[in-house]
Parts: sequence; C-alpha cells; structure tokens
Amino acid sequence: MIGQKILVVDDQQINRDIIGKIMSDCYQLNFACTGEECIEISESWEPDVILMDINMPGMGGLAACKKIKELPGSGSLSVIFLSSMTEVDERLAGYEAGGDDYIAKPFNHDELVAKVKLALDNKTKIDGFKQTSNDAMSMAMTAMSQASDIGKILRFYQDSFAIDSLEELAFLLSETITSFGVNIISYFEINGESFYFSSSGVVKPLEQSAIENLRDKGRIYSFSKRTTFNYGAVSVLVVDMPIDDEIKYGELKDNIAIVVEGAQARVKALEVQFTREQKQKENIKIIKATKASLIALDEHQKESSRSHQELISSFISDVQDSFSRLGLTEAQENELMATMNIVKTESNKLFENDIAVREKIDAIMNALGK
Repeated sequence: MIGQKILVVDDQQINRDIIGKIMSDCYQLNFACTGEECIEISESWEPDVILMDINMPGMGGLAACKKIKELPGSGSLSVIFLSSMTEVDERLAGYEAGGDDYIAKPFNHDELVAKVKLALDNKTKIDGFKQTSNDAMSMAMTAMSQASDIGKILRFYQDSFAIDSLEELAFLLSETITSFGVNIISYFEINGESFYFSSSGVVKPLEQSAIENLRDKGRIYSFSKRTTFNYGAVSVLVVDMPIDDEIKYGELKDNIAIVVEGAQARVKALEVQFTREQKQKENIKIIKATKASLIALDEHQKESSRSHQELISSFISDVQDSFSRLGLTEAQENELMATMNIVKTESNKLFENDIAVREKIDAIMNALGK
C-alpha cells in the first residue's frame, strides 16, 4: 500500500500538515498550494488520489479538477473534494467537474482514511477491469485475426480446385501468403521442369540460388528473417518473417505450411492432369495416323477389286472370242466354259470378301472419327 500516491492540494499549510500526519505512514504523499501547481505535479507524478480544496487563490479546485481529468491516463484517478461549503449545489458542481467524492471541513480522521481507502480500492478495480477488458479485446482481436487467416486458407483451397495451370496456382499461392503481411519467392517443379515466381515480380539470382540450396534442408528451415517451406514439388522462401513477435511468427509458420502443403497437392493433381492430356494428344495423333492408313488401304482394296473383276471379265471374253479360231468341239467348249465359270464364281466370292473387309474398315474409321 505504501506505493500508492496521494496528492494533497490546499492553500492552508495547517490543513496540509494534518493530512500529512494522518496519511504519511500508509501512502506516498505530495503537496500543492494552488490549482496550477496541482496540474503540474499530476502530469509528472501521476497520483492515484487527489485530496482537493475547492476555494484557493488563482485556479480553484473545480477548474483544476476539470483540467486534470483531461490529462492522458487520468481515467481511474480519483479526486476527493475538501471544503467547508456543504451546499447541494456545490456538491453537484464538484461532480460535474469530474470529482469522485466529497468531504466536509473540518473533516473526521476516520472518514478521511475510509474515503481514501475506498477511492484507492475503486481505482484498483477500475484498473483491473480495464486490464481485463484490454486482455479480452486483445484475445478477441487475435481470434478475429486467426479466423481471418483461416478464411484465407480455406479460400485458397477452394480457389485452387478450379485452377488448371501452374502460373495461376503460383499467383494464387503468392496472393494468399502475402495477404499475411510477408513477401515470398516460390518454386514449382512439374514433369521435370522448374518454375519460379516472386511476389515482387522479379526473382533475383541469389534468391533462386537460396531456394535451390535449401530444398533439402527439411520441411521448414529458418535463418535470420527468412524461412523456407519445402513440400515436394513446391518450395516457398519467405524473406521477411516477423521474428520479433514470437506468437505471430509461430502462427504464420503454421498457416504458410498449410497453404504450401495444399499447393503441393494441387501440383500433383495438375501433373496427373497434364500427363493425361499429353497421353490423349499422343493417342489422337496415333488415331489420325491409323485412320489415314486405313483410308489408303480401303482405296487400295477397292482399286484391286475393280481391277480383278475387270481382268476376269476380259479373260472370259477373250476366251469366248477364240473358240472359233481354236476349232474346239462343242464338248470342249462347254468344258472350258464350265471351268471359267468356276473361276468366275470363286473370283466373285473373293470380291464379296473384299466388300466385307471394306465394310469393317469403314466401321473402324467411323469409330476412330468419333
């Protein structure tokens, strides 16, 4: 209790002496004779309670109280007025000036001690409430900040699902992490190719070298204000971590790690997607080449069938024309014609087989065309 400070303001020396004798064993005391002196001491000494006379030369107690209550940090300061004037109007004027209590002169020893103690207890409660309120506000702001960060992380995951290119993912990753108040350089590796991206727009050679050399230093590696996050195909170098704020630093590491891990998962998905698309392109090339070959084969088959039919028809016609020159008997002619008809029949079967083959080729080409 000896640490609590009481400022006694009274233009009468005897009053200051009396109060000093009553309070000196319990509190730190200081004295002022005028309102102006009271304000000056209050600014530098910061008392916990002021015992203020109302009627003094120069600036009176009411005016001094108003000035003191306007000082920074005076919210819990208690002012107790001391006056021989006990009218209700005077008490109301004291309340309006910012006073907390009133003691009539001549004052009673026990009343003075009790009211000072009450004022100090009230100040302790007010200060405690303010601290609790500040702590609660700080916790609320921290919770709001954390909720905001969680929202950013969730939004990153949600938006990343709709991304189909590495450049878009790099931009989203940079946008999300820089929203935490830091700057980054990111590295991506996909299908054997590497890609760098900087939140400042330019990746400096030393920054690129730093990422390359730190990729095998573990999942999270810190040095000075810089921290790298390595998750397989994705690495992020944060160049300005808040190392002076341990709580913020820890939260930031956790949040960035979650975001980078999500980016790594999306890179793997994109890698599968790119591989599938590349395979599809290769298959399309093969299908087009196969279709072109089948078209050429079909045309060749048709031409061969036509040529074969024309050859058989021409042969039969030539044989028939030669009957009169060869001097064959009717029986011989009939036998020869029978043989040629057999050849023609077999040839027609081959032609029909050619048609069936062409139909199958057409079916394959139609399927490839789809």
